[in-house]
Amino acid sequence: MKVALLIITHNQIGQELISTASTILGNNTPPIHSISIPADLDPGNLGGYADQIRDTIVDLSSQHEVLILTDIYGATPNNLARYFANDSKAVVLSGVNLPMLLRVLNYCDQDFDQLVITAIEGAKEGIVLG
Repeated sequence: MKVALLIITHNQIGQELISTASTILGNNTPPIHSISIPADLDPGNLGGYADQIRDTIVDLSSQHEVLILTDIYGATPNNLARYFANDSKAVVLSGVNLPMLLRVLNYCDQDFDQLVITAIEGAKEGIVLG
């Protein structure tokens, strides 16, 4: 995989998306890194999660371009991801959903910039009225 994929979400949302995608794709998914942050996080524990996110981004970006998917724009997972992505080769997309993740996993060999576009298109096309 040319791109390292990191999913940062509240509670176990990211883990459940990864598990579901793996089931759909038959466990043939490339490695995905995930960090779960409790929705009821005590502010006193924020530093530990910030360190984990920073260290993971630094480690992954030392050899890969990093695509970070978060659940809610402006929430703690997204804010921490954006803060630490500024110093690396990482791009942060918020609003992760299963169609976005499946699209990324199916096209993970694409050029990084194209993969970012593919992820956004997957998320949008996965939302349909009716």
